[in-house]
Amino acid sequence: MLVWPRLITSLICVLVCAVLVGPLSAEGCLSAGSCLPAEGRLSAEGRLSAEGFVSHAVGIARDASSLRVSYIEHHQGLPSGAQRIDYYRADLTPIAYKLLAYPGKPQHPSIEQENFALGTKSRVSPSTDDIKMWRSEAGEVTSTSLPASDGLIVDAGFDAFIKANWGSLLDKPARRVEFVAAGSARTLKMRLNVEESDESGLVKFSITPSSWLVRMFLPSLSFFYDQQRSLQRYEGYSNFVPPDSDSQQVVVEFTYYETAGPLRRPPAAWLPAQSAVPALSGK
Repeated sequence: MLVWPRLITSLICVLVCAVLVGPLSAEGCLSAGSCLPAEGRLSAEGRLSAEGFVSHAVGIARDASSLRVSYIEHHQGLPSGAQRIDYYRADLTPIAYKLLAYPGKPQHPSIEQENFALGTKSRVSPSTDDIKMWRSEAGEVTSTSLPASDGLIVDAGFDAFIKANWGSLLDKPARRVEFVAAGSARTLKMRLNVEESDESGLVKFSITPSSWLVRMFLPSLSFFYDQQRSLQRYEGYSNFVPPDSDSQQVVVEFTYYETAGPLRRPPAAWLPAQSAVPALSGK
């Protein structure tokens, strides 16, 4: 049984699938950023929406060499504070979904996820003392529990960790962190490095495994944030690319939107031409 490659695959999903739209406050503001003025909020039909809006982030992943669209991410920050992420092939065939909430520490989210491509389901339930996780694959259910230490980043809590520790990360641009994927009993030690903004104004966060063995499967991954702490671009490995791709190296660029309510899928105007289909509103 190839444990390490499977663990690496899970970790890649964790880092590439970092949550992009922060939980919403009672006023409809992003807790990790600032509110837009009422006149800047657009509904799904293009009308102005003063309250009850939903924040969206759409990531278009392209093959790093051919620039062909590999897959699409749609992140929604709901007024309840929950978050939903859906992943699609370029033709909008569903790949996976993830539901998240943040009942306590930002790096310890509660998670429900299903990967249709891999046939797996996972759930994470954090508490003050420990983090309980379950994973279902091929009819077999496994569970594990880990101490809820401050130094442990759970799955998509990576993005929340970056936003919550923005100032200290810039002050101390190199540090060691530990990650665990949803449903996994193993943690991985990683090196996190930060480079100050360049002429583009973006701040680069690079993640590199501490173990040379892990680096054989997973080289450095790079995340580029703007000064408002929103992820703008990801460069690195992805396990969501289709089988006929030239490589598993991708560049994912993100665009942010707001609508009057949640959507079942992103609107055509947000997608590349070959992926555009009518949007469906829903809860």
